[in-house]
Formats: sequence, C-alpha cells, structure tokens
Amino acid sequence: MNNTVSLQEVTPDIGEKAAQVLKDKRAGYRIYITKKPTDFPDQASKEQYIKNAYYSGQTLDEIADDVGLSPEYVGKIVRKK
Repeated sequence: MNNTVSLQEVTPDIGEKAAQVLKDKRAGYRIYITKKPTDFPDQASKEQYIKNAYYSGQTLDEIADDVGLSPEYVGKIVRKK
C-alpha cells in the first residue's frame, strides 16, 4: 500500500501559499501527517482538554474523534473527579 502523495496532489487541499512555503522550507523532506488530531504534553492536559470541550457543549463522540479515544473512555474521563 503506497501512502505517498506529491505536493502537487495536496496543493488543492492546503492552498498555493502553504504549498509554496512547504516547497521553500521543506524541499527534500519526508512529511508524515498523523491521524491523531491533538498532541498533549501529559495525561492531565489531555483530560483537562476533554473536560473543557465537554462542558463547552461538544458531544462525547466529537471529543473522542478529536483526541483519538473511544466515546466510552472520554465519558469516563468527564465523570472522573
């Protein structure tokens, strides 16, 4: 399975300006784009982010998708004291 795409292929998604910046600053680099949406410095930060998102009105499903966890696990974090 080939997961490689050219800059030309992603330019419509990221725009001409961003593509030019990548070309100017990162030509020759391999770039990996993770599916994991958000990186956190530690578990406490991740849990606080989840709680803030929940109390701001996001659903468990939305939060779970955002942080790469199951909705059930996100619910446990929200209920955690």
